[in-house]
Amino acid sequence: MSLFGAHFLRNINEYLGILNEDPVDVQFNPSGYLFLSSEKGAEILEENYRVQREQGAKVALLSPEQLKKKFPWINTQDVALASYGLENEGWFDPWLLLSALRRKALSMGVLHCHGEVTGFNYVTQEMVTSDGDPVNFRRIHEVIVQAQNSLETQPVECMAVVNAAGAWSSKVAEMIGIGCGSPGTFQEFKLPVEPRKRYIYMFHCPNGPGLDCPLLIDSSGAYFRREGLGGNYIGGLSPLEVSGSSYHQGSSLENVILLSCLRLHRRKSQTTATWMWTTNISSRRFGRFWPTECQFSSP
Repeated sequence: MSLFGAHFLRNINEYLGILNEDPVDVQFNPSGYLFLSSEKGAEILEENYRVQREQGAKVALLSPEQLKKKFPWINTQDVALASYGLENEGWFDPWLLLSALRRKALSMGVLHCHGEVTGFNYVTQEMVTSDGDPVNFRRIHEVIVQAQNSLETQPVECMAVVNAAGAWSSKVAEMIGIGCGSPGTFQEFKLPVEPRKRYIYMFHCPNGPGLDCPLLIDSSGAYFRREGLGGNYIGGLSPLEVSGSSYHQGSSLENVILLSCLRLHRRKSQTTATWMWTTNISSRRFGRFWPTECQFSSP
């Protein structure tokens, strides 16, 4: 699916283009992903590399010496092994892709309604198993939707429902009993998707790398990539858990993120912007990486 994804993005107008309208541009940047590993994670990185190669992915393993030769700007301290994607990797603007998908669907006759799902109505059918045992089969017949800026709800009849609620998919699943069932039943198990807050930072590094800057993922879980070619970069530490529902950011979090994510060798950087968003990535823990040769100016 990942290999097809790159083909889809490169040829997106064949799939999402609309006659007599502007071509679709999702800002696809086909730069590779560069994973850095310490001694502790080198074996796992090698195993991931073997699996990727078996599935047709074009990736390469790099020693610290090879890494330094290919990317002279990288601080290779504590790096035991690296994995670099040679083709079919990169990043794009997800909002532009979502907008293009919506626009294409509307052009094909799809009705797009704004509202919040509040529940479901069902129909029940009696069926007989191959052993002759009677069972009741319950199917979703209607989705109850509360329209925007309204207290009224409206049932929407359907043949099938796709749960595409992202970070809130588990909440929607609970409306039909998933995760609320009796022990030993399918509905006992909760959908393993939970919302988590993540912070992303933009920083400016005037003499940083340009086109040769991949999306770099450090062994600590920190990451960054270039944003255009004007010395701007975005990055963060994923996942860094932030408890509670508050959007408040601790005063020291910014420096923790930046000091953790930068592998830029002897470069000055300055924070220019910060974003917070909610994602559905599962909770994990990473240690912090503190580079010794990065300098930072105050924002």
